[in-house]
Amino acid sequence: VHAHAIAVLPRDVKIRGITAPVRIYEAESQDAALDAAIETDSDPFGACCWPSAVVAARTLAARDVAGLKVLELGAGTGLASATAARLGADVVATDVSDISLELLRRAADGAFDVQRLDFTDADAVAALGDFDIIVAADTLYEEAIARATARVVRVSRGACIVVDPGRPD
Repeated sequence: VHAHAIAVLPRDVKIRGITAPVRIYEAESQDAALDAAIETDSDPFGACCWPSAVVAARTLAARDVAGLKVLELGAGTGLASATAARLGADVVATDVSDISLELLRRAADGAFDVQRLDFTDADAVAALGDFDIIVAADTLYEEAIARATARVVRVSRGACIVVDPGRPD
């Protein structure tokens, strides 16, 4: 299976509180994802599932999200989105990367909505409407994206789950 000339494999992730593992798709090799990103001038980081996504998924699994509207910013492989959808939430997973969007569509398999979104564009985020929960995992690695995450959190009317590995900058 290939996404933009990189080998892609399914990955089943066990999340506490959910009986069956949650299936996502990710690059077989981070190095290959990086090489493909250099060739296509895209962001390679959403092609792999990072520990922050696991924490976000576990946080969602610890809540009653059934029937709630959930928005994931920079969803990457979509672990948090797939988890929330499995728990009965109405989910919109977003990313700007073509590779991530393809991986998200595979993971969604019709269970949640996938949309292209550059969330540094405040108007584009506002056009999506209100959500009960906004999730952002690993979105603080670059100043513009970190500022955009903070702006979305400030204007949100719902709960926000922001997870980052604790970068010093």
